[in-house]
Amino acid sequence: MSDCMVRIIPKNPYSHIPERKVQEAVKYIGTRILVEDISSAIHESPVFVDCGENLEEIKCPFCGEKLDVGWWGAGMDRAFKNSFMDLMIETPCCHKNSSLNDLDYDFSCGFACTQIDIRNPVTKPDRECLTAIEVLFGEPVRVISARY
Repeated sequence: MSDCMVRIIPKNPYSHIPERKVQEAVKYIGTRILVEDISSAIHESPVFVDCGENLEEIKCPFCGEKLDVGWWGAGMDRAFKNSFMDLMIETPCCHKNSSLNDLDYDFSCGFACTQIDIRNPVTKPDRECLTAIEVLFGEPVRVISARY
């Protein structure tokens, strides 16, 4: 049986949310949702927070063109070399500047220095829960549904 993971990250991949705020959010989620486990991680530089087996395609955020996985992998390799501190890319279809963080992943993915992982929740965080986390973090968040 595979695990379902709901991940909550700041939309800004470079945000460093204070540990105290992250732990408040973890505790809050634990009072709102029945889960198998909740954990958090804080990284010095952004990491790729993926959707696991859910990822099937990546599209251009401007024209919707399906992007070649090889092109995306080359962009990831370049970004990895500088610890994902520079996520900027030029789309191959439109030749517009964008970010690896802002590509249209068919199941949401992103980059983050802060993440909360909710393993096998009975329900997903609702809008009220996410709004409370955004207030705690002081900024918008992105929800990533992953399957492993």
